[in-house]
Amino acid sequence: MSRTPRTASPGTTFKELAALLLGENLSAVPVVDTAGHLVGIVSEADLVHRVSALSPAGGRASSPARTEAACTARALMSAPVVTARPDWSLQETGRTMERMRLKSCPCWTVRNV
Repeated sequence: MSRTPRTASPGTTFKELAALLLGENLSAVPVVDTAGHLVGIVSEADLVHRVSALSPAGGRASSPARTEAACTARALMSAPVVTARPDWSLQETGRTMERMRLKSCPCWTVRNV
């Protein structure tokens, strides 16, 4: 958990997202608008799913233009994001994550940005 989390903007590219996740050892990154509002979240699984969706059974990738247009945080993110409340205990957050089958559950306020 971090009081100053790494974030992405809706226009962040697939390549930039992958570099951020790998470089910071993250499993997901919050996507925020210019006002700091949480608008989505991109996980490693979102990136893997997009790669598999863009690659036909023969393994040949789609055209670069189609791939690039489809691979921004805006297109990849899950939204709306389930968030924990600042007053929740770790146990309450864990129960929520388990019940909703979440791997990430940010505790978010606009002040995070």
